[in-house]
Parts: sequence; C-alpha cells; structure tokens
Amino acid sequence: MLCKSIVILIIAFLGFNVTSSQTQITVDSFKNCTISLSKLSDKTYNRYAPVYFKKGILYAQDKIGAKEGIGTKLMYARLVKSKTTGYKKGIVFLQDNEKYKNVGPAATDGNSTKLYFTANHPKPFNLMNNEAIYKLSIYEMDMKRNKTKLMFFNNNEFNCMHPTVSKNGKMMIFSTDEVGGVGNSDLYVCYRYGKSWSNPEVLGEYVVNSSSRDVFPYIIDDETIVFASDRPEGYGKLDLYLIKKVGKEKWSVPENMGPKINSEEDDFGLIVDKEQNMGIFTSKRNGGVDQLFEFHLATK
Repeated sequence: MLCKSIVILIIAFLGFNVTSSQTQITVDSFKNCTISLSKLSDKTYNRYAPVYFKKGILYAQDKIGAKEGIGTKLMYARLVKSKTTGYKKGIVFLQDNEKYKNVGPAATDGNSTKLYFTANHPKPFNLMNNEAIYKLSIYEMDMKRNKTKLMFFNNNEFNCMHPTVSKNGKMMIFSTDEVGGVGNSDLYVCYRYGKSWSNPEVLGEYVVNSSSRDVFPYIIDDETIVFASDRPEGYGKLDLYLIKKVGKEKWSVPENMGPKINSEEDDFGLIVDKEQNMGIFTSKRNGGVDQLFEFHLATK
C-alpha cells in the first residue's frame, strides 16, 4: 500500500512538472509559431484587440471611411466547433448608444462575470476636457446584474483605455496618457480588495514603460504580460513586447517578441490560449486596415 502511494505521488509530481513546462510562455515560444489571417478579418473594417469571452471572443471594430461619429463598436463572435472549427460572423455586443459611445476594446475575468471596456461618455460635457475633447474612460459591467459603472480613476483631462484583468479578477492593467507618467502613454496597475480597487500606480515604472506609447496590455498569466509599444528599438511602428514577474510588483525589462510576430507596421492586441497553444493578435502588416491573425505555438 505504501509503495502504491509513493508511485502515485511520483506520477503526480512528474505530471505537474510537465504541465508547467508546456504552459510556460516566453519570447522563445513565438520564434517558430505559424501565423494565418483570421476569417474574421475584413478589408473594410479595422478589427483589433480581441479577448476571450465565454464561448467566443470580443473585439473592437470601426469601419474604414465611415462618417464622423459612427465610432468604434464592441463585437462578439462565437466559436463553432464542427468540421472546420472557426468563429461565426461577429455581432454588435453593446448596442445602447445612449449609454456608450466608441466602445472597445474590452477585458474580462476568468469566469466572464465582470466585463471592462473602453468608451466615451455619451452625455454632453461629461469627461470632456477644456478643449472640448471627450476622453476615453473605462467602464465596469456586472454581467449577472447587467449594471455598468465608471471606474473611479477616470478623468476629463486624460484617457484611460485598453484594460486587461487577471483571471481571478483581482489585478487590472490599463493604458493612460495621464500627465506625470513616464511617456506618451503608460501602463498602470491597480488591485481589487473586496469590492474596491486600489489607486492606480505606474506598472514597473521606468523598467517597463518608455518615453513612447505603451498600450494594449494583456495578462497571459500571473507571471506574464504582453503589451504594444512604439519605442524606437522595435521592428516597425507598434511592436509587441513581453515582461515576466521577477518579484513582488516587480517586472523584467520588456523583451521584443521578435520578427515573426512583429512587422514593419502596427502589431498589438495579442491574446493567448495556453491550453490550446494558440492565440490571436492584431496587425496592419497587409496594409490598409487592422486585421486579426491567428497563431499556433510550436510544441516540443
């Protein structure tokens, strides 16, 4: 009986280690990945910054050449598994124009109980600066109660945008062009304690953020974050970078994710499904519009 217990413990231990090594995401994970254009892409629309949500994905969309005021819409596409696995045609997710303007991109926790999204306030003079420019803000929606509220840190003098939330819903990272940061747009982090959020602080300070734009973050797991930046050492305009946690609230120096993922154009809005070793990201490498690309990571 004792021998059997020891064998079970050894198997469990080995199984844990194998799983951990398979799900470890680093820059090297993307060196030999395969990339293909998603069927959700369309030459007449910018479609960008996806996030996994329930049995599909949410993504932001705006029409090329649309009249001023049409704005960004948050779209939902359901994943269908049949002979050819893929996403159904996207539909508008939030249609109430009296509550939201220019909606997207969005984020959600692991259970999809809370939804966080970027939008302009629809009411005149709300979150508008002295130059009559409406600022982007972050909303929190309780999916069970269908109730939405503005996050407390929004301000009419700067944009708060591109939220991402950890699976347990206790950490949020977003981008803002608040005066006093490191660069043009910086990544900030705040934490949920009970029903309240802490005051946002610069993520990693000068280690993570640059004097350029740092935008579109995504929390892959508690130890790994990807984001986009147009800092000068990249391959093109916006490039994707990866950071790893190295201590309590401390992060590594951002590492460019390489020429396979990055191009001479904008590359941003990357998400990863670690269980399937695949994901989606946004790129303008084909010219004209932001398109969604799917990638599969090479497995050992």
